[in-house]
Amino acid sequence: SKLYNDYQWSLDCLKLTTRNPRAGWALPPARIDGAMRRRKQQSRQSSASNCAVAGGWMLLVVSICLVQQCTAQDAFLQDQLPLKIVVTTPTAIAAGTADGGAITLTGRQAITAVFSRPVIAFGSDWGSKKLPDNLVPFNLSCNIPGRLRWVTTNIARFDPSVEWPTDLDCTFNWNKGLVAYDGAPLQLDGLQPSAQLETRPISFSVTSVDSQASVDATDSQWSASLGLPDDNLPEVPPDGNITLSFTYPVDLSQLATALKVAGPGAGNRAVTVSPCSTPALPPIILGAQGTTPAHSLQVNSTCAMLKIFPALLPATAAVLRLPAGSHYSALAGPVGKDTDMPVSVM
Repeated sequence: SKLYNDYQWSLDCLKLTTRNPRAGWALPPARIDGAMRRRKQQSRQSSASNCAVAGGWMLLVVSICLVQQCTAQDAFLQDQLPLKIVVTTPTAIAAGTADGGAITLTGRQAITAVFSRPVIAFGSDWGSKKLPDNLVPFNLSCNIPGRLRWVTTNIARFDPSVEWPTDLDCTFNWNKGLVAYDGAPLQLDGLQPSAQLETRPISFSVTSVDSQASVDATDSQWSASLGLPDDNLPEVPPDGNITLSFTYPVDLSQLATALKVAGPGAGNRAVTVSPCSTPALPPIILGAQGTTPAHSLQVNSTCAMLKIFPALLPATAAVLRLPAGSHYSALAGPVGKDTDMPVSVM
């Protein structure tokens, strides 16, 4: 090629300038006079000097071209071993779900991705620092506290700092611009660039109902869960204090705003909420009037005490409802659908 020929010519020029003058420059025959010899010698030296300068510049240009050609080439064995996702946890992120639905996360389950080639240099460690954007292998649309890190040169892992909150609807996205350490680009090869993640919906139950009036009237034989098969249990007497248990910590101030009394016996009733650990504190009354809280409920707990206000009428039934779309935690998603718990008065 022309590039190769120029390279060889440049080398020949440099060799010419570094050769032994006695060995490389033949003297003219003795019959040529001294003036002619000096003139020819000066001419040859000038040619050699010009050749040296031109050859040096050409060698520099050729070297730059060769380096650019090398860097433009594919990474080592890129075609045979491209940068791909080998496996993930949960495995459905890479393999997909049988029904094509969302992937459910529970507890403190980590998200892990194993790649076919090293993405970071051996020994690299960012500690607790945030990864550079070009080294982030994937991201989540839900803002969950946690740490994303490279545990090896080709394995990335996200560990949530808390248990996965309930009612999340989250999108997992691959970084399609990710490249291996040697420059091989990520190839998804039919793998979806994103996946839907979800967590279980929140639920709650009545742990207990306390009624001093009912205990006194039945010689301590009364129980909120005792009744006939067709009764709407648990029973909540007019003075009943209800203790609720939730499957995920709720912000009691948000719960007090979200929780409603619904059903045929609800009327214009509301609930008062207080922390389970401090039942003596005055409750918050949130009704149609939207009264101001009497004390702070900035507490996250899986337990809440409440009271229906005004009390349910005898022989009526109602439900405690977390309406769809309501919020009960800063981390959890909104309630997906109405979540009800029946209560009644005999």
